[in-house]
Amino acid sequence: MHSRIFTSAIRPAFARASTFSLTGPAARMGSVVRQQSSTRPPVEYSSRKNFKQTWLMDGATYPIIVIITFAVTMCSGFTAYKFLHSPDNRVNPRKRTSLMRDWK
Repeated sequence: MHSRIFTSAIRPAFARASTFSLTGPAARMGSVVRQQSSTRPPVEYSSRKNFKQTWLMDGATYPIIVIITFAVTMCSGFTAYKFLHSPDNRVNPRKRTSLMRDWK
């Protein structure tokens, strides 16, 4: 029942959309913008600014740096913890070939 209501409401919208012209002003505007943007030379920030000028001279980037540093530290710490303490990691050569885990 719900699908019939949905399709009966959507069908007229698709019928109206299929009658729109694909060569109208809106379609041509996209091609004009694409032509203008592709003829401009690319902006090269790397040749004019280095890392210090880009990130460390602006105070608004400090929270981003802190958040990314915190996330990388937490991910690295969790990975190291799981690698060292998980019983599924068999780094010890004597325990690698055992089929059953009998250690704690």
